Amino acid sequence: MDNIMKDESRVNVLTGLMKSMRPGELRRDGMENDVEQLKKVKDLPLGTIKAPTLIIHGTDDADVSVADAAFAARRIKGAELYLVPGGFHVMALTDARDTITQKRVTFLKKHAPQ
Repeated sequence: MDNIMKDESRVNVLTGLMKSMRPGELRRDGMENDVEQLKKVKDLPLGTIKAPTLIIHGTDDADVSVADAAFAARRIKGAELYLVPGGFHVMALTDARDTITQKRVTFLKKHAPQ
């Protein structure tokens, strides 16, 4: 959090995120529905994905496990998995956001139609 608060652009991202979540009572029903729907998901047809796929995942994500990202990367043919050391769920706030941006741009250029 100290690193985030020292960086004005990340403070702006955090502020915008917090504003988008207010007022919470207007989001409650939708969030509860999301949780119920996620409980019903058993298996996604990841093996049918044909598009170039880059999976970026933080090693310190407390919301989604690294194992889930690795599983998706194994199931999606040709997928690239990029693990962000110390990265957490909101990648726009991590210390590695510039590296992540470069990784995304490189991936997109590599797979851009000619």
